[in-house]
Amino acid sequence: MTIEQILPSGQLLDTFLAMSSLTNDAYELSEILAALGLKPTMRNFEILAVDLSKLAHRKPVWTKKYVHSVYKGKLAASPELSAAIGKLAQTIDGTPPGLAGAAYIRPRSRKTP
Repeated sequence: MTIEQILPSGQLLDTFLAMSSLTNDAYELSEILAALGLKPTMRNFEILAVDLSKLAHRKPVWTKKYVHSVYKGKLAASPELSAAIGKLAQTIDGTPPGLAGAAYIRPRSRKTP
């Protein structure tokens, strides 16, 4: 998948992530902090690490340094952390509990005889 497309008019269209150095997980972490009214301090990353660990049912909990490194784009989030970040972001956006992290699966169309 490329990060650029040429529109029919010849205009270049860049995706959001192509224009910035943020990964999707880093972007979602920054949005979570903003929505909660938290500044990006190590104390707040510790709070996020505990909350994300609870969402993922993870013991031992992730460290504040790991979450901070993902936020800064220094480390890639594990698939487990990435899923937890997505769930927390959806919950903050107002997705009802139990549906955060859910994905719609289109049923197969049945062939009629």
